[in-house]
Amino acid sequence: MNDVIAMLEDDNFMEASIFLNPPGNGVESDEDSDVEDGCSANHLSSRQLTAPAEFTIKYAADNVNSLDDDVDSDTAGDTRLSVPDHNPPESDAEATPMHEARPSPSLSSSVPPAVELKWMKKNIPAKTFAGKPVERRFTELLSPVAIFNAFFDDDIVEFMVSMTNLYAQRDKGKHGFSTDVNEMRLFLAMLLLTGYVVLPRRKMYWENSDDVFNKVMSDAMSRNRFEEILSVLHLCDNQNLDSRDPMAKMRPLFAQVNQKCLQYFLNEEHLSIDESMLPYYGRHGSKQRIVGKPIRMGYKMWVLATSEGYVVQFDPYTGAKKSGGTRSSATSWGLGEHVVLDLLEELPRGVSYHVFMDNFFTSFRLLNHLHEHNIQATGVIRSNKLGRCSIEPPKSLEKKDRGFFDQRTDSQGVMTVVGWNDNRSVYVTSNVVGVQPTSTVSRWCRKTNSRINVVQPNLIRKYNKHMGGVDRCDQNISTYRISTRCKKWWWALFAWVPDMVLQNCWILYR
Repeated sequence: MNDVIAMLEDDNFMEASIFLNPPGNGVESDEDSDVEDGCSANHLSSRQLTAPAEFTIKYAADNVNSLDDDVDSDTAGDTRLSVPDHNPPESDAEATPMHEARPSPSLSSSVPPAVELKWMKKNIPAKTFAGKPVERRFTELLSPVAIFNAFFDDDIVEFMVSMTNLYAQRDKGKHGFSTDVNEMRLFLAMLLLTGYVVLPRRKMYWENSDDVFNKVMSDAMSRNRFEEILSVLHLCDNQNLDSRDPMAKMRPLFAQVNQKCLQYFLNEEHLSIDESMLPYYGRHGSKQRIVGKPIRMGYKMWVLATSEGYVVQFDPYTGAKKSGGTRSSATSWGLGEHVVLDLLEELPRGVSYHVFMDNFFTSFRLLNHLHEHNIQATGVIRSNKLGRCSIEPPKSLEKKDRGFFDQRTDSQGVMTVVGWNDNRSVYVTSNVVGVQPTSTVSRWCRKTNSRINVVQPNLIRKYNKHMGGVDRCDQNISTYRISTRCKKWWWALFAWVPDMVLQNCWILYR
């Protein structure tokens, strides 16, 4: 049943036929659940989770997975994802691996391409993608303030001023209220100061007590004025909002900051895509709870970042049916695939970046689609997304010696998938990197109670090296996160933007 739950949570899931045998005594079916309005997998007993199950699950790509490991040998090396394509190749010559840039339409096509794969036991051939990124550098030394003002330039700050004045005067009836660019910059600076001088309550910065009084805050602005700006701060026109977008109040600012992040991107080749959690404890339909994350409760932000943590593009999660932003037109992709295409949409065309992603985003049809658009991609892939690939299954792989790996490459040489046994089995697929050259890594062996050298395939080494960019960004932000809190539901989203820009500026300044 654990396997059933994991497969039902796949973003490409469409429908399933499931039969669950009752637990051991045939009586206790749901009495261990403490959820009144329904059963939750987090509250099931061990008897229920280990109960036998028979199921067939259909995904959006039409590949069917079940618990039955007995696959017909004649079709074991063949996976067909029979989704119609707008422009199928007219000949075999057009289906060969791409070694030069080709003009292409929007990256986020509305219909996923058809993928027909036949797997062979060989390494992926060497490839040369056109347009390797040329890293940029600043032509002059800039101060930290100058770099920050390049992101929060006069256009963005003036927009914040105009929306705040409009909201205060028209929507709140404060006709005497008015702020300007200099005061708004001062307000932003005071917010950033609360990130590294943290007090339990923001009013303490103005108290007369020697242990909490902050002269910088007190001299910069009065407490009442700070509270007044905080109460009317706004980032949109309430009379011109998209009712279909849960994040409409933040979209204008997100769009402008995304443009700045891309403008000052130093054009590094290796990028990673992952989710970033923003702490929020109020009520909102897009709030997430993810057990095991450092921040378990809050908004989820999809982030494209470099290996060092520089955020290139970002987009908030708004729900499984709505997420992916407003920039692309992809509707037939799964959620994870949609996010990848949406974040990569704004990158310069004709440049071949290498994107790394985890198993939530990775699929064979996505890697094939990125290959056709001159984008290198490597990612961990779930075992239930392997389809009928004849690679060693997880249970068999985990019985092998530590460091054992098995590889399959499609007959066209576009993609390869490698199963590797470390602490447990893991599958990594790529459209550019293969097993060779292998390397060795040091691991602790419980059997011998000592460290041993384990063989590691090349694509896994590269994945481990370049995948942690978003986590590095989260670590940087958490160090000096703005501590000022507010009852506005969008405040956590807004406060994340200066925090993120600050860590981007720090990386550029270094």
